[in-house]
Amino acid sequence: LTPTPTPTPPQQATTTPTPARTSTPKTIPSPTATPTPTEGAPQLPSRSGNIRVNQDTGNAAQYSPSVALDNRGRAFAVWMDTRSGNAQLFYSSIDPWSLRWRPALRVDDAPATAQVIDPRIAVFGRDYVIAVWADNRDGNMDIYASELLPPPGGWSPVQKVNDESGSAPQVHPAVVVDSHGIAYAVWEDWSAGVGRSVLRWARRPVSGTWSASQLVGPVGAKNQVNPALTVDRWDNVHLVWESRDPSHPGIYWAILNPGIGVWQGFLRVNDPQPAGVRAPQHPDIGVDANGTLYAVWQDFRNGADDPDIYAALMPDGASAWGTDQRVNHDPAGNAQRDPALAVSPDGTARVVWADDRNSTDSDPDPDIFMATYWPKLHAWVGDTRINDDPQDTPAEQEHPDVAVDAHGGAVIVWVDGRQPDTAPDIFSVRVRPHAYWYAYMPIVVK
Repeated sequence: LTPTPTPTPPQQATTTPTPARTSTPKTIPSPTATPTPTEGAPQLPSRSGNIRVNQDTGNAAQYSPSVALDNRGRAFAVWMDTRSGNAQLFYSSIDPWSLRWRPALRVDDAPATAQVIDPRIAVFGRDYVIAVWADNRDGNMDIYASELLPPPGGWSPVQKVNDESGSAPQVHPAVVVDSHGIAYAVWEDWSAGVGRSVLRWARRPVSGTWSASQLVGPVGAKNQVNPALTVDRWDNVHLVWESRDPSHPGIYWAILNPGIGVWQGFLRVNDPQPAGVRAPQHPDIGVDANGTLYAVWQDFRNGADDPDIYAALMPDGASAWGTDQRVNHDPAGNAQRDPALAVSPDGTARVVWADDRNSTDSDPDPDIFMATYWPKLHAWVGDTRINDDPQDTPAEQEHPDVAVDAHGGAVIVWVDGRQPDTAPDIFSVRVRPHAYWYAYMPIVVK
């Protein structure tokens, strides 16, 4: 299939009916500033020390980490690694009680002359792990995938995901796995040329092959980039992406019901912004057990040089996304960028991002920060610095990713420049599940 440049994507929520996931709409709380702790309020989470993920001893660069958790809390990470020359795809894992990642193993099988980019990883249950990426082994960037086999099987033979035969790049894949082990991938297809990229998708049953690729839609869409995926407990797949179409800029959402096999919805996520404001970028999405959707993105409404992290929620059954909420709580003038999001079943959401609040013009020193959405408070709280290197030591931390377990615990990975002899490396931290504190009063019995 090829894109058809006719109608433009719908911008208003009322133009396309929203497919119902369940039948009970919920209300969205209004934006709330960082609250003062009260009875029943969650404590800020404790966390482990930072742990280096890659264990190589040379000065090779590592980039673009992605992380996922299985149902036992074991973390799996993939990243771009240049220890052998051109970037290749490497993988490691760590148990929840461990303080050391396992020795890294290579995932891709591309020749040494090829370049790997855009790795992503997804996990279902305890045994199904899949990685996707783009590489140019055939001269053009295409999308590939491999599955982690049970021990001692290693990674399965690599499968090509896209079926386009031309020379246009296929890049920036996203991947998710539903409760039946069916993997879904969405990626950017640049066959129509620069500035006209569209999103395509395919799916793969357990131990099967990838389906023929199809356009996500809507018909006539163009300049769709940066897809991100999540799946709810009914196995509906949810997609957000960044529209760079000048007539319809913003963050958009669509839903794929597996029984229908066609993407629907196509709603704008972010609030309309005044003319002249730079369009939002880099969205991510998650969903809780009630079907409430959470989206985050990098937002420029407070200045082109002062991006912030914003979020919105859409409860199950709602026909539109709720009011935008600012996630970071620092004073104006500091750049926040590249957010990543993960949501636990109880609605505890973790957002991480790169943050310049501790940087100066002469000493750039971005850090990784995290905020948490506590469903009992209906608010984003925290702004917690995650990297533990000395704050007065220049070291850049960038490009974080996060995964959560069923209890709100999280594993965060990022690119870290604290060790000049080996940097940049991939570092990690484990955030323990949240807890609640209560005020107790004595009962006097007369």
